[in-house]
Amino acid sequence: FPAGDPVTAVAVGIVSGLAATGADQVVKQLKKQYPNLNLTINEISPQQVLEAVHTDRYDLGITNMHELLPAHDERRQGLHFEVLYCDQTVILASKYSSLARKQKIAIKDLFKLPLLLYGPTMEQGNYIAQIMQRYGNTENFSYTNNFQIYNDSIANGLYYTISTQSIYQSMEPVWQSQMVPIKLKEPLKVYVTLSYPADHQLSSIAEKTVDLIKAYYA
Repeated sequence: FPAGDPVTAVAVGIVSGLAATGADQVVKQLKKQYPNLNLTINEISPQQVLEAVHTDRYDLGITNMHELLPAHDERRQGLHFEVLYCDQTVILASKYSSLARKQKIAIKDLFKLPLLLYGPTMEQGNYIAQIMQRYGNTENFSYTNNFQIYNDSIANGLYYTISTQSIYQSMEPVWQSQMVPIKLKEPLKVYVTLSYPADHQLSSIAEKTVDLIKAYYA
């Protein structure tokens, strides 16, 4: 470990889906450099990421949000935020579905579709639910924790899902080839952010992690 740095552990919370874009692999590079490092990477919901970093349960958090938190927002107090990149919300449909022929879809029309969300917890779809709450209710959501069922259901046209352009592009070719990303008529940006406590100095290992993440998304 870096000279003078007694810290031998780093915990990172990543929103489910973002890990698939390569964020977890970037962090895992540290294990190659420091084999004795106690590295924890957990996929959790956006709100859980902020809470975990706030309470020091995680050193760093990578999350996505549809609106950047204003400086006075209590969820931002005590945290340092950096935007890693700006993504676009898309609808993923089977390439065999009638919807696949559309170039764009209106948000209000999402209520007519059977939607399936994936995540290790039921809260995983919260950031997507925020979109729907602007336009109606969220009772038409179904959830699964089984990634195989999730992909099969979308690819076979049983369900549609709300995702982002970067997550689609990071999917394995076998799944990507069976799905079509459809843009929204009312574009919804997704800000992927890095957060960590602003009130105390990061360990050298945590700073190294921050540098790796920034370099990856630069």
